[in-house]
Amino acid sequence: MGRWWLFFLTVSVLLGQPRMDPRIDPWIRSGLPAGARAIGPDVHRVTVDDRAVTVESAGLSMQSFGPLEARPFDGGKGIRRFTYRIPRRPVAAAKPVAVPLGVMGSFLTGVPLYNQAGIQAYRDQNLWHADVIAPYKAPLSPLLQALLDRRDAHSPLIGFALDGYPIYGPYGWDGQQRVRGFRSSYRLRGGNTRRRLPAGEELTPAQEGPPMNAEFPNGTFVEDYEYVKGHGDLDEHNSRFGKTPDFPGGTYAYFLATREDGTMAYPYLIGPTYRGEFDHGDQRDWRPLGTASGLRLFTKGGDWRVGEPVAFAVASPHSVLERVHEKEMHVLVISEDLGWFDHIHPDAVTRQFFAGTHVFPHAGVYWIYVDHTPPGQTQMIARFRVTVGGPPEPRVPLLDAGTREVTVAGVRATLTTQGPLETGRDISFRFGLTEATTGNVITDLQPYLGAWGHILFVRQEGDEVIHAHPLEANAAPLSPWVHSHAMPGPSPAE
Repeated sequence: MGRWWLFFLTVSVLLGQPRMDPRIDPWIRSGLPAGARAIGPDVHRVTVDDRAVTVESAGLSMQSFGPLEARPFDGGKGIRRFTYRIPRRPVAAAKPVAVPLGVMGSFLTGVPLYNQAGIQAYRDQNLWHADVIAPYKAPLSPLLQALLDRRDAHSPLIGFALDGYPIYGPYGWDGQQRVRGFRSSYRLRGGNTRRRLPAGEELTPAQEGPPMNAEFPNGTFVEDYEYVKGHGDLDEHNSRFGKTPDFPGGTYAYFLATREDGTMAYPYLIGPTYRGEFDHGDQRDWRPLGTASGLRLFTKGGDWRVGEPVAFAVASPHSVLERVHEKEMHVLVISEDLGWFDHIHPDAVTRQFFAGTHVFPHAGVYWIYVDHTPPGQTQMIARFRVTVGGPPEPRVPLLDAGTREVTVAGVRATLTTQGPLETGRDISFRFGLTEATTGNVITDLQPYLGAWGHILFVRQEGDEVIHAHPLEANAAPLSPWVHSHAMPGPSPAE
């Protein structure tokens, strides 16, 4: 009986009357004692200041919005902790603001609302993202079904986006205060091929999506849709301005988009961009450092200093970047004297903004190479030159080893090539790895980022770099410039 009582209690709250403060009062708060609340369902705590309402929860609830709560992120074990900061006075953005690739908002139960188009992608290329809600075949949850069925009244407030605007069910008031369902302005693009992204980029053959067929029908991927202004009632953000029971003076609000038959329609609750201003982790505090190959490098805080965490970010002008060797962006950091190197991966905040931190071990000048693959193009490397302050370090002299063999950390690497090292020639490189003490071939390598090895060629002047991956001896013959992922089975001998 406990679960059913909670269900009817939740429905009565969600379908109830307007509150005194719709940004503070409607959150479904936990009824557990304070000691047990931290691991329990619903909202644990709501605090308010002049700028925002802060809501804390474990992302759990006895009630469910079914597929709208699909959880493609934070799949780790253990108790989760969520803190949502909802602006009290949202401001409409002058231009579209990309939603995060993680949590986009919160239901009133404290359960996170995720961006569904960020994880599952065809061939893991980050180009064709699966619509995880469309193929949902199980019966809808009672709460979600109640929202879709109640067509005679304005839908209740069910949550807030992180830009501060409210989220409602499928039915609202039109300009004449009549109740109606709101239609999405996104439609299927049609055709039978997937050679172009919605932003217009023509893809390379290796980046194309699968043909539209019984296995991958139109609508399988979110990229199968395009926004057409005026096609429906909602804008590109899946929002509209109007009066609601909670905001009788009018507000921008997101609505659960539906079709004529009352079923849910893409983009469901929030589109690919917010209607309001939103700060992605204090993104406005970033200051530019430079531009290369269309990418922009940013930092925040003071000058870069040795031994101190440095915040950096890279902004891309492309609608998306192809995921190559498990990452959309590989950042290669090399000291100017070529004596130090690191391979790092900033986190994707949105599809176009990547941020991270790094600690430089020595003062001096560094090259930062950003390896990325835009849609419709092949691998590109943008190059930036930065200076790290601190006590001066002696330069590491470059030495011609005079041999094709080096030993590092007990591993002896031997290099052989076919023919002399000359420009304009297609040169095959082979690397053999053995134990330095015994000479035994190393046979227990583990793949890293989808490859048995990563190879970097850098000119002494630092102005040219090649980031490559090995072809395996047991792989099918490939063109010399095609890089294969790690094959299953034991690691290769060379």
